[in-house]
Amino acid sequence: MKKDGEKVSPGDPLALIEEFIGGRNTYIDDSVIRSSVAGVVKVDWKNRIIDVEPIKQPLTIDVGDEILGKIFHISGVFGYVEIELVRKEGKGPWILLRGKYTGVVYPPTRVTDVGSTYHVRDEILARVESTLNRTLHLSIRGLRYGVVRAFCKTCRTELVRGDEPGKLVCPTCRSIETRKVSRLYGNTTIIKTLHKEKVLNTW
Repeated sequence: MKKDGEKVSPGDPLALIEEFIGGRNTYIDDSVIRSSVAGVVKVDWKNRIIDVEPIKQPLTIDVGDEILGKIFHISGVFGYVEIELVRKEGKGPWILLRGKYTGVVYPPTRVTDVGSTYHVRDEILARVESTLNRTLHLSIRGLRYGVVRAFCKTCRTELVRGDEPGKLVCPTCRSIETRKVSRLYGNTTIIKTLHKEKVLNTW
């Protein structure tokens, strides 16, 4: 039997089912309780339960993950994004990133003026398309992805949706701007999440 506090890997035997009840992060294989994760053994002698507490692994951002971030620089048609939150495979809770993560976003179609797609200070929802050359290549293709919050280039007031698709209106100076707008533009939950008000996990 593994001792309390002992480190184990997935598949390692912990105890026999005659001795203990398998708890969190365990499974039974032919009368043997085994660990399903890399972690540390926790033994509850009173209730005869054996658990494994997972060891936190370094977070990786992979193809298919969703990100929320802010464009801080534009070069040519490429937008450089400071990634603040990630949602693994587009499912589950948003995870707040503590380290510095950046990615590059591309217009979904050929454009002559990238300012009609996104602009510096725009906040975007994107999907990781590739990790080629250790760079996070971000896509805003599709109705779900694109700019979720933007500010007037003239007076920096937050823009609101206009009557036409892709058009945003400044409520202060009434200027009209164009963006590749996400269908979630202005969504309260998305904005609160981006500004750390509804984040469930941190890394």
